[in-house]
Amino acid sequence: MVKIFFNSKEVNLFFNINGILAINKPRNITSYDVIYKIRKKFIDIIKYEINNKNIEKYDSFSCKDLKKICPKIGHTGTLDPFAEGILVLCFGEATKLTNSLQSCTKEYIAEIKFGIKTITDDITGEVIAENKNLDFDIKGIQRIVSEKYHGEIIQEPPIYSAINVSGKRLYEYARKNIEVTIPKRKVFIYNFEILDFDKNENVLKVKINCSSGTYIRALARDIGNDLGTFGTLLSLKRIKIGNICEKDALNWAEIFFENENFTKNKKDKKKFEKFSKNFIEKIESNIISLEKIFEIHANKFYSFSSKDAAEINLSKKNLKKILVGNLDFLNKKIQNFSEIEILKLFFKKKLIAILNNNKEKNAFVFKYLFGKNI
Repeated sequence: MVKIFFNSKEVNLFFNINGILAINKPRNITSYDVIYKIRKKFIDIIKYEINNKNIEKYDSFSCKDLKKICPKIGHTGTLDPFAEGILVLCFGEATKLTNSLQSCTKEYIAEIKFGIKTITDDITGEVIAENKNLDFDIKGIQRIVSEKYHGEIIQEPPIYSAINVSGKRLYEYARKNIEVTIPKRKVFIYNFEILDFDKNENVLKVKINCSSGTYIRALARDIGNDLGTFGTLLSLKRIKIGNICEKDALNWAEIFFENENFTKNKKDKKKFEKFSKNFIEKIESNIISLEKIFEIHANKFYSFSSKDAAEINLSKKNLKKILVGNLDFLNKKIQNFSEIEILKLFFKKKLIAILNNNKEKNAFVFKYLFGKNI
């Protein structure tokens, strides 16, 4: 709990939140909307607390002032509005981990509809072509998947995507019908499992474990092309990010369904306070703390010979430098730089990072950071 003072009067708030929170995002809501709605709830509580304490000149506090009181919130990778599943949010100091967590592997359950083509490569877009004469079966699909959709592949992202090309998002070119060369990218498919195929509806259900940056819409499109027809993503659910599974995620309905009138009940103090308490408790009880994140991954990596490896216990100040990628201070701490092959960094006796000595660059580079191979 944090105590905040306005005009010498005390307001008790609950916003000392640092860690990550997994949310089960429902369909038809954007990833940004999730952050916006959660932040707005915090601001509503602040406003209520301030008013309830009869603090003078409340009107002088701008929305910007109120946002400063709220915990920082960021996400580790968006989900399309029509998709559902795990969205990992970072709160407070954990927002510094966003870039590292964004690169974690993802796992999805998806349905692909064959025989139709849309402008977005998913079912939300306008249908621009159809093919009702489909001539393949489950064995044909299995053959295509095994031959072309395992390991590293080259993928062309959908034109309706947020990839930046020459200072603009690809979807901006698409909306204005401007031709643009879509940059292809390397992605990795770790596992592609066929769960079901409905021949009557021409719908394929699959489970895919893949690298960050993989577009499942593009996989649907390309598999359809390889089968001599079209493929469109019918549904998408993200079930895993890194080591975070569905069971670790807080259902959106738990904090918002029963609280739909959250901001309309401010005159009813008991009801509003009940909603506020439920909202805060749900978030705080499901937060994975920074300490827990480090603890989860502390023993996952092998040990090294002491003559080839060095260990450094980080101060809080130097931990923050690691979070933003500043490694300059390490050179000052290490003697016999050229002889050390591996550097292990610890914070409060927890393994935080492993770095390799890149002799060509004459510098240490990350091999492992906060539970992820780099």
